[in-house]
Amino acid sequence: MAAPYGGSANLFDPYSAWLGIDGVDGEINHYHLLGLEDFESDATKIVEAADRQMSRVRVHQTGARGQLTQALLNQIAEAKICLTTLSNKQVYDRHLQKVKQASAVQQTSANHSPVNRSATLQPPITSTNSPVEATSETISLSVNAYIGLQHRRHRRRKNRTWQVMLPLLALIVFACLAVFVVWFVSLQPS
Repeated sequence: MAAPYGGSANLFDPYSAWLGIDGVDGEINHYHLLGLEDFESDATKIVEAADRQMSRVRVHQTGARGQLTQALLNQIAEAKICLTTLSNKQVYDRHLQKVKQASAVQQTSANHSPVNRSATLQPPITSTNSPVEATSETISLSVNAYIGLQHRRHRRRKNRTWQVMLPLLALIVFACLAVFVVWFVSLQPS
């Protein structure tokens, strides 16, 4: 059996070893990479799956194959961004549907004549099929997009904090004012 990223079977397979991705026909798509069913639509599940897979890979950053981890983390981040951005997800899902239809047609014709499926099947939208083949351009685009996403999330979270704190602060000021008025009224001679 060939390794999912196009290498030979005796090479190290980080997808199998670190993420538990085995027995995938054809190319590993974003959903496989995150351990999800194809065409998962729940953004929360997608984010949680990406975070889970990233933590599984980060454990190996200081190991003998630590240099593979960064490229694999970048692929996971790219998958997360693609699948949580509606317009990107729609384009990716259409492409994946076409690949699956082509695979089904090839399987039907394979019953009648031998065809090398891996030679005719197109890879997913990502420009890399393995962490080893990741280019610096792909990595920098993925990392910059991921950092931008994290910055926007942090800014939203900070804005939500003020939305909660402002009414609480107003309540405290009102309570102090009420205590002061009661105290001041009690000092007045009757």
